[in-house]
Amino acid sequence: MSFISVSKATLWTTLLAAGILSACAPSVSNQKTSGLNFDSSIIGGDAVTADDPIGASAVWIYDQKRSALCTGTLIAENMVLTAAHCTNEDPTQLLIVFSLSLPQDGQPFDKSLVRQVVAGKTTDLWPNVTAQTKDTWGDIAVLRYDGTTPATAHPAAMLQGTQVLQKGTSMVLAGYGLTDGVKETQSTGLRKVTVSLAGFISQSEFAFDQSNGKGACHGDSGGPAYVQVNGQWLVAGVTSRGGTGCVKFAVYTSVPTYLTWIQSTVEYLSKLTSTEPIPQPGFNKDTPTPASAPAPSQGT
Repeated sequence: MSFISVSKATLWTTLLAAGILSACAPSVSNQKTSGLNFDSSIIGGDAVTADDPIGASAVWIYDQKRSALCTGTLIAENMVLTAAHCTNEDPTQLLIVFSLSLPQDGQPFDKSLVRQVVAGKTTDLWPNVTAQTKDTWGDIAVLRYDGTTPATAHPAAMLQGTQVLQKGTSMVLAGYGLTDGVKETQSTGLRKVTVSLAGFISQSEFAFDQSNGKGACHGDSGGPAYVQVNGQWLVAGVTSRGGTGCVKFAVYTSVPTYLTWIQSTVEYLSKLTSTEPIPQPGFNKDTPTPASAPAPSQGT
């Protein structure tokens, strides 16, 4: 999947008018992620309502440098789980927004729902990803924001092991992305859809078949894949990438595979007293985009 490049006439202007965007931020080198193929947003799903527990941990992430939109999940106080490709070399370019809806032209937006990112970290694999990397991208990150968490928001619990992630397992995907990857129809807020797991493509990534018109698309990047265990919704994956038009498949990074890393990263970021750059892939923007990710395996 990929982040959405948002029109400055819509989201940017609305946030600026609301006094949400910072006047300026430190200059950083341009991110070079155009050589990778990201396709992510919720297709064929339904709007998430205020009484839905999935909505209590969902956030959208706005990159002020790229005018780009991603999805994230609150997993601990001041900590948001998302995709590595949703990060910026300068973490302070990112904003976390606790809202089920996206700003609309001419409508007021509550700036008390916005938090400034002050630090972040990706896996060590992510900076080494190239356009030739077929799997095991390490496309997962944790962001730390400043300020208190809104009273209506609650951290999501994470899946501890991969045993329940078998072919055919029913899962719920959530995100703020496009509702149609071909027509590029933009969503007005958080949506979710129920899909079946196709299988793992590597030890740390699994996929969903989206040929039935249901799945993730642009803007859902970094968003959660939930599985229900004993009546509790647990975050099992993070939206990474997919095929052109969001009509074939979507690849997710496995949360239980990176659980130890996530926990240690949360601890590291909580103690960080200064802002550090987040390393990004350095391949050339002219590098050809890979045609697709590996086909899903038949099981775990």
